[in-house]
Amino acid sequence: MITKVATKFFKKIPWDNDWDKVFLINFVYMKKINILFTIAILGICISCQPSTREDIEKQYQKDKNLSEFNMEERDLAGIELSGANLRSVNLEGANLKGANLSGADFRIVDGGTDVPNLSGANLTGANLKGANLYDVIITDVNLSGADLSGADLSETLLHRAKFTGAKLTGAKLTGADLSGADLRGVDLRGLDLTGVDLSSVKFTGAKLTGAKLTGADLRGADLSGADLREVDLRGAELHYAKLKGADLRGADLSGADLREVDLSGVKLNQAKLTGANLKDADLRGAKLRGADFSNAKFNGSKLEGVNFEGVKLEGAEGIMEVW
Repeated sequence: MITKVATKFFKKIPWDNDWDKVFLINFVYMKKINILFTIAILGICISCQPSTREDIEKQYQKDKNLSEFNMEERDLAGIELSGANLRSVNLEGANLKGANLSGADFRIVDGGTDVPNLSGANLTGANLKGANLYDVIITDVNLSGADLSGADLSETLLHRAKFTGAKLTGAKLTGADLSGADLRGVDLRGLDLTGVDLSSVKFTGAKLTGAKLTGADLRGADLSGADLREVDLRGAELHYAKLKGADLRGADLSGADLREVDLSGVKLNQAKLTGANLKDADLRGAKLRGADFSNAKFNGSKLEGVNFEGVKLEGAEGIMEVW
């Protein structure tokens, strides 16, 4: 349109020379480019604006495809988005309290670069059963009372996430980063937490019976009073962890790093701690009958009054310091 108007305009002008014509033509074309560029920028800015709840619900009713939608800080409490395509969405700071997100797919879009972000979102009491949250960013999120049964949280970043009262039955957490998370009183029985970063996590009163924590990072974690019966903790990092009053009967801690760990009053009956490093650990009042400490290191450990009757100590180091 701009070009057509300019052409008609040029024909009516009595030009003095060709240089004037060239100058004006260039000027008009530059104006055209500037206008088109401005329109493009405005279009981008408009598309960047967070979608309204009405827009989201209309799109969900249409085909459930909400991929790459921007829902940042939107109030979506109680919204129905079960089975939705939420790949590469931005839900940072959104209110999803009581929302139904069961079976939703939050993964990054194929070949995409925008990692789905739910950081700071309120997911209290949300239904996330069977949801696919693989490799998603969910830091500082409130998942209290949420149902994550069967959800895939593998490789997911869950720094400081709050799981109080959440359901995680059958959830996949392999390779996830839960450092600093709050899992107090949560039922984690039988879960596979192999290689998971659980450093500084609050596990007070949590149920972990039969869980697999092989090679898990539990440095500085608080497991006081936790139910850890028959847990697989082979090669786990527990340096500076708190285990006071925990139940570790029948657990396998072979090769685990238990340096400077508070194990006072812990139940370790029938537990396996072969090759474990217990340097400077506190085992006073611990129950050890039937435990296997073969080749374990006790250097500097607090063992005053500990009863080693019925305990295997072949090849253990530092045990003679108190005998």
